[in-house]
Amino acid sequence: MAFVPAGTDTILEVNLDGSDLKPHVSSGDPLRVWAEQELILSRACAPALDSGERTFVIVSPDGATIGSAYSDWDAAWSPDGTTVAVSCALDGSTRIVVVGEEGPTGEAENWSRSGRGSLSDLVDIWLIASDGSHLRNLTDPEIEGVFGDWLPRWSSDGRFVLFESNREGNSDIYVAETDSAIVIQLTTHSADDQAPAWSRDNNFIVFSSNRSGSFEMYAIAQVGGDPFPVGHAGRPVPWVR
Repeated sequence: MAFVPAGTDTILEVNLDGSDLKPHVSSGDPLRVWAEQELILSRACAPALDSGERTFVIVSPDGATIGSAYSDWDAAWSPDGTTVAVSCALDGSTRIVVVGEEGPTGEAENWSRSGRGSLSDLVDIWLIASDGSHLRNLTDPEIEGVFGDWLPRWSSDGRFVLFESNREGNSDIYVAETDSAIVIQLTTHSADDQAPAWSRDNNFIVFSSNRSGSFEMYAIAQVGGDPFPVGHAGRPVPWVR
């Protein structure tokens, strides 16, 4: 698995039993953007706004502002490069809020990562084709404005998307099938389970949890079972970079 140790910005990798800790070598590929990224994002996040009204802000899952430029946001592209998963909402005026990676700590007004917030509860995860021709609400296809969903993570075959949600009153990990409306809850602990990612072979799901009193990393088999500690404090990140 790849992860960022607590208190650093360095990406490391480690076996799920906590052994063979070493630096993670990035591919160095630049961030990919759409030719009409602003227009396509608006179709999902704020379809009623015209181009003269739109403004964007990139926030962390805690609601803290990261920036307002696309360079502040690393989009979650499907493995085949045809679709992107976007977690976003309109804040009630003309500002489109896009949830990115971890950032500054501290929750914003009307935002809660592990409970109810009038703005955070509007955030859904949308699947958008690279040309904007296809749009689908992945995590909340029928009922909007009930809970917040963010941090989408594609499986290597593109069939599933992991995500974090506060829909049960605290942070838990879920997985959605990309070709159906099926959403499965993977963790049910009363503690906060956050920042999901796939292991390199996609056989395990890793996440950060404070179930021991402080945030440490845990793993759970894709086929089910009980989570087990990895033995390191930190935040998992998607393997492909």
